[in-house]
Amino acid sequence: MLSFFGFNASQVSDVLSLVIFLIIIFIMQAKDKVLLLNPIASILNYSMYECRNTDGLSFVVLSCVEIRPKQKVSVSDYGNGLYILNGEN
Repeated sequence: MLSFFGFNASQVSDVLSLVIFLIIIFIMQAKDKVLLLNPIASILNYSMYECRNTDGLSFVVLSCVEIRPKQKVSVSDYGNGLYILNGEN
């Protein structure tokens, strides 16, 4: 992780590092529409989807393949509210 503790605005390298960092954060936020996704997961092309189970309860699924509206998928519960799409479905 980049540290900006000793950030010096007069150093070109410091300013460039900060700009690159902010661009990466912006791209991740624009792609996922949230800032909650782990940066590594986002780089690996994982996205978050809000889904509903057969009882109508809403939950969030992490998937590297697109989930379309009304598509039925199989997910695994990894605990703490984390569900991951099983295979390619």
